[in-house]
Amino acid sequence: MTDLPPETAPEAETAADAPTEAAPDAAPDDGEPTALEPAAEPPKDRAWFQLVLLYAVTAGLCPLSPLPFIDDLAIHMLHRRMIRSQFALAGITLSDPQINALVDRKSGFLRGCLTTVFLYPIKKIFRKVFYFFAVKDCVDVTSELLHRGLLLQLVIDERRITADDLTPDHAALLRINDAMTVALREIDPRPINQLLKRTFAGSRALVKEAAGVLARTFRKRGVSRKEQTGAEDAMNDLADAESGPIGSFVNRIDQAIWSKEGYREELSRRFIAALDASTAPPA
Repeated sequence: MTDLPPETAPEAETAADAPTEAAPDAAPDDGEPTALEPAAEPPKDRAWFQLVLLYAVTAGLCPLSPLPFIDDLAIHMLHRRMIRSQFALAGITLSDPQINALVDRKSGFLRGCLTTVFLYPIKKIFRKVFYFFAVKDCVDVTSELLHRGLLLQLVIDERRITADDLTPDHAALLRINDAMTVALREIDPRPINQLLKRTFAGSRALVKEAAGVLARTFRKRGVSRKEQTGAEDAMNDLADAESGPIGSFVNRIDQAIWSKEGYREELSRRFIAALDASTAPPA
């Protein structure tokens, strides 16, 4: 994971899904790819996808962290770093306010953060006793960041945003953000979410090992809800995550998700339609 400039911790979000309960270690039985074999090395022109997937999976592991309130903090930072990294690959440097414009504040984890203080102990008990509750949270977070990363890369690849569009009012970035929200609301994410669910549920040992890496990293830096000064150092410590259990998990789902070309095309179509509608002159 690229070592990037310090970030703050604004709100991030999750994608909606309601997967059915599955046995933690059961093998898939519905004819879909198992996604449990390591993927081949991706071609260089697809390196951005593994970067997005690495950020999304790392964020998705955060709900399993045993450290109180650290999961939301880490998810926020990882979301922002993913945005910054994708633009950096295209040679565009974003400021913090510009990144803020691309972080949806109207749904997902914002609502969750408003009730976190009150519900956190209950959520942690359920996650510990019932692994499938934790899996749903992991899937929601991973899916949200993955979808937004896919759409952001489409914007970059089609040059729908350039350095010249980064105006002080952030109008272009806000339109992109709004179009993402529309596309994610319209698309049925089950093809992706079910694949993620099966992989999280069927890789329990690896998932817990990867979550342990996150917890140890934040604990080492003394990060807590009241003391967040070491959070950026913790993020930097995770720069080598792709060589450990987190990277191993990413490899298990890489090719399976990339192969869903029809789904990605439909997601892109809905996003472009929403984006074009937002820039069309009034009738």
